[in-house]
Amino acid sequence: MKAAARVGITIGVLGLSVAWAVYLWWTRPRVRERPAPPLSERVMVLSVYPTSVPVRVRGSGVVISSREIWVYPEVTGRIVQRHRNLEPGGWVSKGEVLITVDPRNYQAALQQALAALEKARFELAVEAGRKTVAQEEWSQLGDQVPASEAGRRLALREPHWQAALAAFTGAVAAVEKAQWDLERTQITAPFDAVVAEKVADEGQVVTPQTRIARLVARDRFWVQVSIPLSDLAWIRWPDAAGEGGSPACVWVDLGQGRQSSREGRVVRILPDLEPAGRMARVLVEVSDPLQPAEGVPLVLGAYAVTEILGPVVTNVFVVPREAIREGDQVWLMDAHDSLQIQTVQISRRYPDTVLVDRGLSVGDRVVTSRIALPVPGMKLRLLQPNPPSQGPGELEASNGNVGASSHAAASRRVGP
Repeated sequence: MKAAARVGITIGVLGLSVAWAVYLWWTRPRVRERPAPPLSERVMVLSVYPTSVPVRVRGSGVVISSREIWVYPEVTGRIVQRHRNLEPGGWVSKGEVLITVDPRNYQAALQQALAALEKARFELAVEAGRKTVAQEEWSQLGDQVPASEAGRRLALREPHWQAALAAFTGAVAAVEKAQWDLERTQITAPFDAVVAEKVADEGQVVTPQTRIARLVARDRFWVQVSIPLSDLAWIRWPDAAGEGGSPACVWVDLGQGRQSSREGRVVRILPDLEPAGRMARVLVEVSDPLQPAEGVPLVLGAYAVTEILGPVVTNVFVVPREAIREGDQVWLMDAHDSLQIQTVQISRRYPDTVLVDRGLSVGDRVVTSRIALPVPGMKLRLLQPNPPSQGPGELEASNGNVGASSHAAASRRVGP
């Protein structure tokens, strides 16, 4: 009996436990399933519009001289005087006397030549008189004296006249040469120049083979700019009169974040490519290079970055460089705030922007921020409440594009 009672109690406890467990399971709180919200990414966008902008061709190069000569004397002698600015870095103007060679020998030679000229003039006058007398006597004889043509010319003293005339002509030439030699004792500057190098000095005996100084024209310098061969099509070349070349801006790094900028223009293209990089080379002319800009003159041999302003292209979109993805693609935020991936055609690339001529439409919202895993159709949210937009005028200002009125100011905005 006791064993049966224990079994019954055990079964009863187990039954109650199962009944309680079933009760708890049926009365448990229910969790309603809800659809997961779609994933979204917070991004920054830029609304773009077509505009007209000038093409900018950027290159680098070295400042070189536009005119450079070595000065040689044309006569032999001792230098007795020199220009006070005939020193490296000195300025000389066109027509100023650089050096004077001792002129005394050439003055004496001129006096001798003048004396010889007077003697030749006298001999010519005497012979002219004799020739006149001979012609009168020959006319009186008439046909009484038969003579050959050679005899007649000799009787009329024509050979004597020709010899006297030749002597006179030679004396005139000797005087002119003596005058020229005397003038050449003073060597003048052929153009406004700066002295790059001086070799001879006062007291030195020089010959026509002796170097005196090296002069560099100071009215203009050239910047020899290397650019890709494909960029030549964007440059406007000067006409036959040398006018109309594309404007340019030249920057020289002064260190410590300072730069010196100057305006210039394209004057010509060199006939060969750069040997090392196979780049085309154009010459940009800078006027008054030695006048200080930002307190510093433009010096020969300086490394310069040059930006040439090309023709205006129309109906293009200016897009920040960081908004261009791999494969020339952009991310767009469509009207439903979804991500769209669009392939575009880029006509020009700059360090900060690109020009897109195909693949974008008016008012497209270009995503400028990064997305870790971009998937077409994914939802986007604006990181800024009012996305910025750029009209044509704003695009020009933000990207350094310029109109016809002020290339220099815009060039300073887009300097390196």
